[in-house]
Amino acid sequence: MVGKQVIVTGPTTGIGKEIAMQLGALGADLVLACRDIERGKQTADEIKRATPAQNVAVMQIDTSSQQAIRNFARRYREEYSRLDVLVNNAGMNRGRHPKVNSVDGIELTFATNVLGYFLLTQELDDLLKTSAPARIVNVASSFASDLDLEDLQFERRPF
Repeated sequence: MVGKQVIVTGPTTGIGKEIAMQLGALGADLVLACRDIERGKQTADEIKRATPAQNVAVMQIDTSSQQAIRNFARRYREEYSRLDVLVNNAGMNRGRHPKVNSVDGIELTFATNVLGYFLLTQELDDLLKTSAPARIVNVASSFASDLDLEDLQFERRPF
């Protein structure tokens, strides 16, 4: 992975953090795409201390917001000329909490875990193609089940 440019969304905890650590250990140049910049900076410092990776940048993104995703992609393209790996890992599970919509009026979990991945990939597709052979990795969990295409917004069934 030395010399490969990689974006990891949701890199500050859990699987995303472990993915970023392992890619850093392999020498990848990382962009940690996260909502909380301070937590992102802490994670970047941890990666730099624990791995040979020294090119670890932090950029803000809220993968539940279509405008935030487009802004992130625009900034990324302004700063970087290639993208070898996109790891779509950012996610949320509101579980038994009340249903909440994103700023775009879409149920928050679906907006983050499904539509966010799709839009970010679409927005960076040109760089991925010109960086071929590039890879896209989508991370999901067992919570990504019980999909009802007739009721994506949980309007007719309990949330």
